[in-house]
Amino acid sequence: MKEKWTPHIIAVMAFAVFIVLGLACATVPQQTGPVIVQSYEMQIMPNTDTLQGKGAVVFDLAMAEKTMPKNAVGGSSAIGRAADLRSFTNGATNETWLEQENNAVAKKQTALYSAFSTRYTELNSADTVQSAFNFNGVTPTTDYFSKANADIKTKITTACAENETDFAVTMVGQIVYAQTMNSAPISVPTTVVVEVCLFDNTGTLVSQGKVKTVSYLTRGTGHVNVLNLLLDDAIENIVLMLPALGGNGDKNGTKEFVQPSLDIDRGDTREAGSNETVLVVRRTDNVSGWPATLFLNKGTDNERSVPINAKSEVRIIIQNGENVMEAQVPVTGPNETNDPVTFTASGGQITYTLSVKGTVGAGKLKANERFTWAKQ
Repeated sequence: MKEKWTPHIIAVMAFAVFIVLGLACATVPQQTGPVIVQSYEMQIMPNTDTLQGKGAVVFDLAMAEKTMPKNAVGGSSAIGRAADLRSFTNGATNETWLEQENNAVAKKQTALYSAFSTRYTELNSADTVQSAFNFNGVTPTTDYFSKANADIKTKITTACAENETDFAVTMVGQIVYAQTMNSAPISVPTTVVVEVCLFDNTGTLVSQGKVKTVSYLTRGTGHVNVLNLLLDDAIENIVLMLPALGGNGDKNGTKEFVQPSLDIDRGDTREAGSNETVLVVRRTDNVSGWPATLFLNKGTDNERSVPINAKSEVRIIIQNGENVMEAQVPVTGPNETNDPVTFTASGGQITYTLSVKGTVGAGKLKANERFTWAKQ
């Protein structure tokens, strides 16, 4: 905390430290969750009962432009490290990753608004209204609202007037990758920051808070899985901030948060039924830096995703009839495409081998060169 803060500004810091585990690693127990470092702080500015009985517009979470790493360490050579850094940067800024991030954020909007609105109503006896902020094509920064200019204040004032509310709540998130990263395989400390601001209906900043959730992202963990976990954690911490929004006393101490374990599908051990077939997929390559995920019947009610690592195999019970499977690795280049395989199951056992080709740099592969399938 800065000493120049006035006495009525109280900051709350809570830290919970865990160990990050690679989710796709075959040696990870199924019930072990990823480790997260998390903190939150809240500046309490309003007087007690400021919000009592007053409604608020709650704007959807907006994601700011991410910050990418500039240096890479490790690997066999400076050229290799530079190539890995380019690969990571290209992948994290290409349309596929950005689309996945946007979809993940969109799916969290309902949960985020519900959690915020419910707690706000409990504390302040007033309703909230969900709304979207008009950025006019501008990508915000995390301090976009806390450093509100005249235009932003006018938009907030207009939104409050249209919805007949006294306050507005804004949330901006950002993905920040550490400046340095390890290569072969790439791993980098990753922080999701969410800043929450409370404004009155004149556009004046009343209170603000910030959530920081840090994980250790690798190509093996799966980018969107990590983003989802970090957003879940941010939601929980934002809700914890809400009592502070009323300025109702000192908020000191620590908060411990245990990340829920992930139920990772690692295949089946049971026998196949009368209308089922055993599917065995063996990965024959030795590219340990490229953990892959096997998808079955993606987009259907029978969709399954199972991690499959180098020199390992998975056994899955599938329904008889036509099935489609494909493999994916976290996207690191525009030329890396999936190679789906369609086959008919009719009982007994079907065995496929899968070879995954690794890349250096921007993913210099022709279409469908990433995966090689062979039916045994």
